[in-house]
Amino acid sequence: MSFSDNWGHLKNNMAKLREKIDRKQHNAKSYNSPAKVHAAGRNRKRMSLVALRNKEMAGVRIIAAGMLIAAIALLYYLNS
Repeated sequence: MSFSDNWGHLKNNMAKLREKIDRKQHNAKSYNSPAKVHAAGRNRKRMSLVALRNKEMAGVRIIAAGMLIAAIALLYYLNS
C-alpha cells in the first residue's frame, strides 16, 4: 500500500471524525435534545442527594457537638 493510498484513508477518516464531532456539537446545542434533558435530570438528582447528605451531616454534627459538651460537663462535675 503506497503513501497516497494511506493518505486517502486518513483524509476519509478525518472527514468522518469531523462530521461526527459536528453532529455531536449540533445535538448538544439543540436545547431539548433527549441526552441534554436526561443529563439535566441526572444532575438535579445528584444535587438533591448531595444536599440531603449535607443536611444529614449537619444534624450529625450538632448531635456530636452536644454530646461533646455533655461529656466535658460530666468530667468537670466528676473532678470537682
